Amino acid sequence: MTSRLPDDGAGWIAIGLSDDVPAGCVTGVVLAGRQLALWRDGEGAPHLWEDRCPHRGMRMSLGFVRGNDLACLYHGWRFDGAGQCRQIPAHPELKVSARICMKTFDVAERGGMLWGWHGRDRATGAPEVAASGTAVRSIHAAVPAGAMRVMLEETPGEFFYGLGQLLPVGGHPDLFSLTMEDGTGELVLALQPISSAQCAVHAVLRGQADAALRAECARRMGWLRDSAERGHDDRQGADT
Repeated sequence: MTSRLPDDGAGWIAIGLSDDVPAGCVTGVVLAGRQLALWRDGEGAPHLWEDRCPHRGMRMSLGFVRGNDLACLYHGWRFDGAGQCRQIPAHPELKVSARICMKTFDVAERGGMLWGWHGRDRATGAPEVAASGTAVRSIHAAVPAGAMRVMLEETPGEFFYGLGQLLPVGGHPDLFSLTMEDGTGELVLALQPISSAQCAVHAVLRGQADAALRAECARRMGWLRDSAERGHDDRQGADT
């Protein structure tokens, strides 16, 4: 399983679990430091846009889905799945200019996760991960992504003892995989940098994913978050 980042730093970044964004819902996410609106239309297709209405700058992540359109909360301007404004309620007879549109970003759904493309050019192919995955849990931690990455690389046994060995996925600095000791399943973690002081980790299971195993893996993810934050706070205190 690979999801390589090209030499120019472009690549797919996990931005959430598929199950956390059902059809007809919108939420705010961060991709490479940018605030974006992630939403699904009425047919379940995901979309990723700049989180700012071109009219008055209202966050589109506060808007509402109407069929296959996303409407701004402020004045109700409606945009279709391609980002084109199709309706201005205050001027129902107006033919909307094609110049009124959202800035869109490439988004993909694979392996039980939603992925956003980070790069100057458009996406080249889909994330190179297995097609299916069962959601376990996303954690958000008040630590830099680099600190979380070091913890996952150097001390994974502290959190996943008895399940298997967590290893980095070759070619991708932010993907980790653990094959269960009994060989029945695989736990995959995807690290999402959010800011200089915050990150998220999204977890899915492949293969065996019964309720008991999902609950146990979710509990281990909670340990990971708590330990990462305690360790970061201790280091910050030692530096002052």
